[in-house]
Amino acid sequence: MGLFFNYDKPGPGVEKDGPKKRGVFLFLELLWRKLGKIFLSNMLYVLVSLPVILLYHFLCFYFLSAIMPAEIVGNSTVINQLTLILTALLTIFWGTGPVSCGYTFLLRNFAREEHVWLVSDFFEHIRKNFKQSLIIFVIDIVVLVSGVNSIYFYFNMSGQYPMLRYLAYFMIAAMIIYTFMHFYMYEFLITFNVKVKDVFKNSLIMAFASAPINVFLVIFVVVATYMFFSILTPIAILLVTFLFWVSLMRFCIDFSSARKIKKELIDKVNKESDE
Repeated sequence: MGLFFNYDKPGPGVEKDGPKKRGVFLFLELLWRKLGKIFLSNMLYVLVSLPVILLYHFLCFYFLSAIMPAEIVGNSTVINQLTLILTALLTIFWGTGPVSCGYTFLLRNFAREEHVWLVSDFFEHIRKNFKQSLIIFVIDIVVLVSGVNSIYFYFNMSGQYPMLRYLAYFMIAAMIIYTFMHFYMYEFLITFNVKVKDVFKNSLIMAFASAPINVFLVIFVVVATYMFFSILTPIAILLVTFLFWVSLMRFCIDFSSARKIKKELIDKVNKESDE
C-alpha cells in the first residue's frame, strides 16, 4: 500500500523502555493513561463542534419524524432519546468537518504515544486543514441527505416496483462503506499532504482493506451507544455526550486507524528509504 502519497507531517514517536504491549492490552493501557486528556478533548470537541452537532440533530429528528410511527413521534421523550442517539452516532462516525482535523490529531497522537498540546495543536490543525475538511463536510451533508432520502423513497416505492428494494439495499451498503471511510479520512488529512480526491480514494481502499475491524468497530459503537443511552434521560444523554462519550467511542476507532496507517504506510516507507 505504498501507492498513497508523499508525506512530511508525522513526527517521530517516543520509544519507552521495557517490552511493548500490543493489541487490546496496549489499547486499555493507553485508554487508562490518557483518560483525563481524552475527556478534556471530548469537551473541547463538542463545544467547538456545537453548530454542526445541532445540524445533525435537526437532520436526525427530521428523518425519524418521517419514518417512525405516529405514536413514537408523538412521544417526546422517546423521539428525543432516539434523535440524540443518532446524533451521537453520526458525530462519532462521520465527524464534524474542520473541527475533526484538530480532534483527530489529538486522538491520533494519544494512540501513537506522541506528544500533543491539547488546545494549541487542536486549533492549529483545524486551521491547517480547514479548506479540505470543509469540502469533505459539505460532501458529507449532501451524501447524508440524498442517501437517506433515496433509501426511504426506494423502500416506499418497492411495493409497486419490487426491484427498487434491491436499490435500497445497495444504498444502505454504500452508506455503511462511506461510514468506514470516515475512520481514515481525517487521519489522512492530518498525516499527509494530500488532495481531497486522494483522501476519498485512499480512504475507500482502507475501508475495504480493514473491513473486518471496521465492521467490528461499527457494531461495537452502535450497540454500546444504544444500550447505554437507552437507559438515560435526554438530559443525561446530553451531559454524557459532552463529558466523555464521543471520545471514548472515537478513541477505539482512531486507535485502530492511526496505528494501521502508521504500520502500513509510514513505517513501510521509512523502511524502504533506509534500505
